[in-house]
Amino acid sequence: MISGPDVESTFNLTHSIQSWPGEFDISGIELTDKFQEQAKQNSAILNPSIVTQVDFSKLIFIITIQEPFQNNLKTIKAQTCIIALGSYFNRLNVP
Repeated sequence: MISGPDVESTFNLTHSIQSWPGEFDISGIELTDKFQEQAKQNSAILNPSIVTQVDFSKLIFIITIQEPFQNNLKTIKAQTCIIALGSYFNRLNVP
């Protein structure tokens, strides 16, 4: 699972989520931690890299990633690919 290095998504910064099944009131970061723990328990490997390119032209997909703080690129081969972009605040950069 390629998670990306940024934890400042709108979901993670939410201090109270009251509409998630099975949770009455939980913070976004706590829920994210639960997601990651469940993924690990089901043999997922968490990778904080950045996806720079995906080649969907063949049945075995080629995913190109860049690891945090490094300039070199690596490729991963996968039979399936789920793209979940998340959401972020639109910062205006106004003083």
